[in-house]
This record gives sequence, structure tokens and C-alpha cells, in this order.
Amino acid sequence: EAIESITSLVEQMKGVIGSARQTSDSSELTSLQNQYNELRSQIDGIAADASFGGTNLIAASADDLEIDFNPGGTSSLTISGVSMTASGLSLTAASDFSSSSNLDTRETEVNTALNTLRTQAATFGTNASILNIRDEFTDDYTTELQNGAGALTLADLNEEGANLLALQTRQQLGINSLALSIQSERSVLSLF
Repeated sequence: EAIESITSLVEQMKGVIGSARQTSDSSELTSLQNQYNELRSQIDGIAADASFGGTNLIAASADDLEIDFNPGGTSSLTISGVSMTASGLSLTAASDFSSSSNLDTRETEVNTALNTLRTQAATFGTNASILNIRDEFTDDYTTELQNGAGALTLADLNEEGANLLALQTRQQLGINSLALSIQSERSVLSLF
């Protein structure tokens, strides 16, 4: 979001340069120069405000973000922070919009900054995509592990009931056969 906002500001800066090329009125040029410098200062504000959980990937002293995907840390992703401030984008303050060469210099800086922002947005987008894919994998993997654990611990009550009934029937038959064999031994003993 911050890179998109900064890109929008840089595009507005480009529009201010275009407006400066269209006029020769010194008061209007001064106003446009002030607008350009104000937009430039807003870039620094957005970059400074773009933090989450104490991590800022685009500030003047940007943080790096290390993400471990497993407990051993053998699978990880490092997202390197970059300075997306005005000075990090090599956008210098405007000093003289009445000079065509100064406007050319500012326009070159703005175009370079736009290319840098687009490249970095693509890089962050790729990293976000990797994180989403890994998050989905982890969720699916966790679900499969839970299902497997459930299959190991949960029994089919109908099947277990039938097994219990079969074991009870075997036990009863065993008791009956022992009773019959003991009774037949008594019969043989009574003959003696």
C-alpha cells in the first residue's frame, strides 16, 4: 500500500513538472516548485509510517524481514528492506523551475524513481505470493496431520461394537465348552 501511495505521489510530481513546462509565469512556477517539494516531503512521511509490527521495509533505515517456514530454520525467506524515501529514490528538492535543464533533471529523477518503485513493488509482490503459497501449504499440511491423528485415535463405533460382540461370543462359547468338558470328566470319574 505504501509503495502504491508513493508511486501516486511521484506521478503527481511528474504532472507538476509537466505543468511547469507549460508556463513561464514566475509566480506560477514558484507555486509549482513548492507543490513539487511538498509532494517530495510527503514521500518521506509515507515511508516512515509504513510499519507493521515494528518492521518497516521501506523506511530510510529499512528493516529486513526473516521468515522461517520450519522449526529448524532450514527453509526460510528473507525480504530485504529498501529505502523508498525521497533521497532513497534519488529525488532531490526542486530549486529553480524556471530553468529547462532543471526541469529535465527533475523529470529524469522522477522517471527513474517510478521505475524503481515498479520494480520494488514487483519484488514485494513476488514475496507476498510466496508467503501466501507457503501459508496455504502450512494450513493444508496441518489439516492433513490433524485428519491423520484423528483417524489413528478415533474408532468406528459400529466396527468396534461388532468386534466386541464377537469376542464376547467367543468367550461365552469357550466357557460353555470348558463346562461341558468338566462335566464329561465328572461323568467318567463317577464310573470309577
